[in-house]
Amino acid sequence: MAYTRAVVRELLRYRPPVLMVPYVVKKPFPITDTYTAPKGSMVVPTTYMALRDPEVYENPDVFDPERYYSGDAEVKGAKNYLVFGTGPHYCLGQQYAQLNLALMIGKASLLLDWKHHPTPKSEEIKVFATIFPMDDCPLTFDYRKW
Repeated sequence: MAYTRAVVRELLRYRPPVLMVPYVVKKPFPITDTYTAPKGSMVVPTTYMALRDPEVYENPDVFDPERYYSGDAEVKGAKNYLVFGTGPHYCLGQQYAQLNLALMIGKASLLLDWKHHPTPKSEEIKVFATIFPMDDCPLTFDYRKW
């Protein structure tokens, strides 16, 4: 399952399900040298840029599970892999989510023939709380005949 795990990690890096994490500022919080967010304001940072950092992920706009399978993405990208947050606010369900995704990929691969119908907008994304392909990812599934 090492390669499946690498695919799941890369899938979540390449197309993270959540891009923004809103926080209410509890005390004045410096954003830059010239601006401090006042207490009570809403700060909405994005994780997207950290997951696309070319200093950490070579060819960051390419889906490449090898970076987690035989590469050094786990070590180099440890601070940048913010798919599930970090510190005291990390997602408690991160292991469950990754294992569940691996399970669904494995089960669907065994039981279904997948066919993606790419369009010119397949690689463009739209944002609405999470990201989606512009063409809504047209797929068809047929049960495998054994």
